[in-house]
Amino acid sequence: MKIFKLSILTLFVFVLSNVDGQYALKKKEAEHYFMKEGYAQAAETFKQAYGMAKTPEEKVAMIFKVGDSYRMMEEPEQAETWYRRALKINLSDNEGYYYLGKALQDQNRLDEAKEQFEKYKEKGGDGSKANAAIAECDRAVDMRKNATRYEVEPIPQLNTEFYDFGIAFANETNTKVLIGSSREGATGVSDYGRIDQSWMDLFESKQDKKGKWSEPVRVGSNVNTYGNEAASCLNSDKNRLYFTRCYNDEKSQNQKGCDIYVAPGAGGKWGTAKVVNLKPKDQPESSVGQPSLSKDGKLLFFASDMKVEGAKGGKDLYVSIYDEGSKSWSQPKNLASVNTSGDDMFPYIRNNGELYFSSNGHSGMGGLDIYKAAKTGDNEWGNIENMSYPINTAYNDFAIIFDGDEERGYLSSNRPEGKGYDDIYFFTLPAVEFKLEAYVVDKESGSMIEGADLEVVGSDGSSYALKSDANGLVMLDKNGEEAFIKKEVNYSLRASAPDYLVATDQITTVGLAESRTFINEFLLQPVIEGKDIPMREVRYDFGRWELQVNEEVNSKDSLDFLYNTLIENPTITIELQSHTDSRGGDAANMELSQKRAQSCVDYLISKGIPIERIIAKGMGETKLIFSDAEINALPTDAEREAAHQKNRRTNFTVLNWDYVPKK
Repeated sequence: MKIFKLSILTLFVFVLSNVDGQYALKKKEAEHYFMKEGYAQAAETFKQAYGMAKTPEEKVAMIFKVGDSYRMMEEPEQAETWYRRALKINLSDNEGYYYLGKALQDQNRLDEAKEQFEKYKEKGGDGSKANAAIAECDRAVDMRKNATRYEVEPIPQLNTEFYDFGIAFANETNTKVLIGSSREGATGVSDYGRIDQSWMDLFESKQDKKGKWSEPVRVGSNVNTYGNEAASCLNSDKNRLYFTRCYNDEKSQNQKGCDIYVAPGAGGKWGTAKVVNLKPKDQPESSVGQPSLSKDGKLLFFASDMKVEGAKGGKDLYVSIYDEGSKSWSQPKNLASVNTSGDDMFPYIRNNGELYFSSNGHSGMGGLDIYKAAKTGDNEWGNIENMSYPINTAYNDFAIIFDGDEERGYLSSNRPEGKGYDDIYFFTLPAVEFKLEAYVVDKESGSMIEGADLEVVGSDGSSYALKSDANGLVMLDKNGEEAFIKKEVNYSLRASAPDYLVATDQITTVGLAESRTFINEFLLQPVIEGKDIPMREVRYDFGRWELQVNEEVNSKDSLDFLYNTLIENPTITIELQSHTDSRGGDAANMELSQKRAQSCVDYLISKGIPIERIIAKGMGETKLIFSDAEINALPTDAEREAAHQKNRRTNFTVLNWDYVPKK
C-alpha cells in the first residue's frame, strides 16, 4: 500500500511537471511567432498557452498577449475583447488601459477611448502619452466638424472581405491599375504570417468608359510568387514595374524582410524581376518597400526599418537618386524633416513635387493618417500638413495616389464603409461652383414680376441678359459645361421692367473657397402716375432748410438713395417734393418747404445730376399724412411728435422717362 501511494504521488508530480513543461514550450513558441510578426499564429498559440497556464498571473499574461496579437493584426474589436478580459483579472496593469483605449479609438469610439486613457493615467501610466492620445481623439472630433471639401467613397468592384490596398496606375490614361490583395486566388500561401490570410499578390483591373472596374486578375508569375507582393508603382512610360516583395523562410521561421523589385515589360506582361539594392549589406533582415517614383524617374521614395544613421525609429521614409552613369540607385537618404519616432510609410511623390505619406507619429486623428509635405529645397520636404477629414479618419488611412494633376485619386483605409480589413477608396475634390438665383418682385404688392430683365456684368468682361420666368426667377447655373458665375470675379446686377424703377446689386466670388448659391431679391418700385414715391427721412433743424448733419443724423446719406435711383434710371426726370407739418402759417410753411426741396436738389446737382432732371417743389402742409385731429388724439407727447415728424417728409414723383443723357 505504501509503495502504491508513492507511485500515485510520483505520477502526479510527473503529470504536473509535464504540464508545466508544455505551458513553457507553448508560451515560448507563441512569443517566437510574435517576435517574428506572425501575429495570427501567435494569437492562436497564446490562447493554447492560456489553456495550459495554472496561476492567475500566467493566465492574465497570456490573455494580454492575445490582445497584443490582435492589436498588431489591426483587429481592434478582437483586441478590445481580450484586453477587457485581462483587465477584469488584473485591474492594476496600466498598459492594458492604454491599449484598450487605442482599440476603442481604432473603432472611432472616441469618448470611451478617452475614459480608458484617463484610467491609464490614474493607474500611474505615462501622463504625456495619455494626454497625446486624448488630444488625438479631440482632434478627430474637430476635424470631422471642420471637414474639407473632399469626397471619399469605396470602390465595390475592387474590394473584397480580404486585404485590398495600394493602387498603382498601369497605363498612360490611368484606366488600368494594379492593387495588392490577399483575396482568393492569390498564390501566396503561408501558415506563418502576420495575418490569418494568404500572402498578397498584385492584381490588375481595367476601367471601362462608364467608370466601372473589371474583376481584378492576378499578374503573371514573373511578379507574383509564393511570397508577399504588394505596394507597387510604375515609371511614367509604364514599362518598368517597381513593387514590394517579402519572403519568409517557413522551415527556419526566420523573417527575411522585404525588398523592392523591378520588372521590365509593357501591357501587363512583365519580365523577370530583379531586386533593387537599397538596404545595408549587413542588415539583410531589414525591410524596404512601398516604392514611389518621381515623374522623371530619377527619385525613388520608399519606407524602411533599416538601422542607419539618422533613422528615427519604427519605419522611416527614404529617397534614392538614380545614377545614369552606373545605372544604379544611390545610397538612400533619410527624410529626417518628415520622419518621426513612429511609423512613416507609403510615400507618394506628386507631379508638382509635393510628397504625400502616412504616419502614426505626427499629430493626427488616430491610426495612420495621410499627410502632405511641401518641397522646401533640393530633395528636401517640410511644412507638413494633415489632409484632415474625410481623407483621414480615426482608422488607418494610407497609400494615397493622385490621378495626374487632377484633385482626385485613390487611397486605402480600413474604415468601416468598406467590405473588410483594408479597402480601396476613390476621392475627389468637387470643383468650386457658383450659382445665382435672382427673384424680381413688385415692391408694393409683393407679387413676382414675369418677363423682367436681368443684366449681369462681370469684371472679367462677361455679360449676360436674361428674363425672369412666371415665378419672377432668373437662374444662372451653367451655360453648357461652363459656369455663368466664375471664380475670382465681381458682378454687377441690374433688374428692370416697364413702369418700374431699376434695382441694382452686386455679388463677388473673389476669395471664396467654397461653392455657393447667391440668392438675390430685387424689389422693383412701381411708378404710378400721380403717386408719390417715398424716400428715406431727410431732417432739418426747426424752422431751417439746411440739410441736418450731426453725430446722430446725416440727411445727405438719405439723399444718396435718390442719387443712386437717378443714376440707375438715367432717362427719368423727377419732381422732388418737400412737406412740412401743420404747425406754423400756411405761407411760411410753403416757403420753408420750397427752400428745403431746393436744398435737396442743390445737393444732388453738386453730386453731378443735371439740373434739368430735377424740379424742386415745396408742398407746405397741403398733403399731411396725419391730421391735427389724429395727432391730438394720441396719448403721449412722444407719439404726437413722431406723427408730426412723419408729416415732415421728402418724396418724389417721376415726371417722364424720355430724358436723353448727355455724353
